[in-house]
Amino acid sequence: MGERFSLIFTPLFFGARLYVPTAEDIGTPDRLAEWMDDNKVTVTHLTPAMGQLLSAQATRHILSLNSAFFVVDVLTKRDCLRLQSLAPNVRVINMYGTTETQRAVSYFEIPAVSVDPTFLAAQKDILPAGEGMIDVQLLVVNRTDKTVPCAVGEVGEMYVRSGGLAEGS
Repeated sequence: MGERFSLIFTPLFFGARLYVPTAEDIGTPDRLAEWMDDNKVTVTHLTPAMGQLLSAQATRHILSLNSAFFVVDVLTKRDCLRLQSLAPNVRVINMYGTTETQRAVSYFEIPAVSVDPTFLAAQKDILPAGEGMIDVQLLVVNRTDKTVPCAVGEVGEMYVRSGGLAEGS
């Protein structure tokens, strides 16, 4: 519930307009891209699945879109390429958050194609969780001994350390 409130009130707090598409705008192929273009949307917050729906059958470009924030699921290079072909001025921010806290704790930024057309070519198919937000540490620890940090490339469990989180078990 808290995440929904932040999605609604954060843009309003900063003086932005909040546009909410209808179920028909979301569910009709190509309509969501048209709706975004008609309303000159500049920033959007999507799940990767919604980004796929947006770009799957779109025939109209969204030149006004300059920032797309993704959270909830794994973001792929293919998803970013599709969105950037539809919105060449968009920078994509992949965010990672813990289910328990419903807040983003890390981010990885993909610049707009107009800024760096080769950036995505150098990335792996699955985009990284990125770096911790301000005052957030992301730790990868040994699965059997949580006090031992993993070496680079070693598989482990991700732990999030932040003043805004309670100690987990």
